[in-house]
Amino acid sequence: MTLKLALLIGGMAVAQFTGSAAAQVAAALQPASAGVATSPAGPPFLAWDSFTDELRQFGSKMMAKLPERLRNDPQVRQETGRLLLEALAERTIEAIGADGDHPVFLPGAN
Repeated sequence: MTLKLALLIGGMAVAQFTGSAAAQVAAALQPASAGVATSPAGPPFLAWDSFTDELRQFGSKMMAKLPERLRNDPQVRQETGRLLLEALAERTIEAIGADGDHPVFLPGAN
């Protein structure tokens, strides 16, 4: 029962994380307006840097949502990390195949 609770909390946290990260990436990928010059001084991959910074902090955020008795359990920690990677891979596959005009049929999670 405790592992199911940990998986549920991890799944909810991943869904919340991927939504905010996707919004940041989409905002960063918007083309600059024609009349505005872009500055070469900024980081070349601002969206990627923001995404990976959020991803680095996300493991500890997921662990903080678990009950205290489960936080130090190595099995729960491994499952939490696996869920984070699984959700990231699933959302990546969804993003690649999400073009309705040109669908790409990719493997999905069972």
